[in-house]
Amino acid sequence: CNDAVARGAIEAGVRIAACYPGAPLTYVLEALAGAAAAAFPEMHVEWSANEKCSYETALGGAMCGLRSMCIMKNVGVPWILDSLSSSSMLGVAGLVIVVADATGAETTQAEEDCRLLARFAEVPVLEPGTLQETKDTVRYAFGLSEQLAIPVMVRLTVRQGYARALVTLGEIDHDRRRQAPRFTKSTTSGWTGYPAIGWPETGPALLHKRFHGEAPAPYLDLMRPRPTERAILEAADACPFNVVSDVDGARLCVVTAGLAAE
Repeated sequence: CNDAVARGAIEAGVRIAACYPGAPLTYVLEALAGAAAAAFPEMHVEWSANEKCSYETALGGAMCGLRSMCIMKNVGVPWILDSLSSSSMLGVAGLVIVVADATGAETTQAEEDCRLLARFAEVPVLEPGTLQETKDTVRYAFGLSEQLAIPVMVRLTVRQGYARALVTLGEIDHDRRRQAPRFTKSTTSGWTGYPAIGWPETGPALLHKRFHGEAPAPYLDLMRPRPTERAILEAADACPFNVVSDVDGARLCVVTAGLAAE
């Protein structure tokens, strides 16, 4: 599984990868470090002091137009909530968070469901089932993040983290990895954080209202057009990993996600 995550990121042209080690995803960064040393010198791979540092490293890379990823286990997600919830509305693109939940707390200190924390931060979550889907989903997540202009979380579980299977490899996007970084100061086309607006409307509140389609029209030109909740819902409907197994005469529909779907 760790190699599948790493390969998906490599195929997507990841430029920056940061991780605070935690089972079962520790070896993702080791695989990426080996690939960077052997074939991809442009790639920056680092062990971070903690999960918050890993997220903010990836966030900075994404704000410079570089596809970036951070990896952590479930108990690391609460550590990044401050930064994640503060940056999710800014319009950051090409940022993927790979998380491993430990159902039953087999390899961690506490049993958590990171999907609930992602819902709190209002970021989309992808849940692959097979290891082939894991590789393909990680690659897809980078493009989805750029399409929606929001961080995207890929959620795995312990059973997936220690699984092995044959995976069909795809082409590597070398051009995307070699793209030069860029940084511009602007609320609509670059980065200055929140719009500098005072009472009766504040910048953070306006971005959240824009996300839900509730921002007053006079302020829309002061903000980026994305992310929006409508675009995320439309992307969910169009997600290629959502499938329906139709059985003639069936009277019961069971909705599943992740490993349970296989």
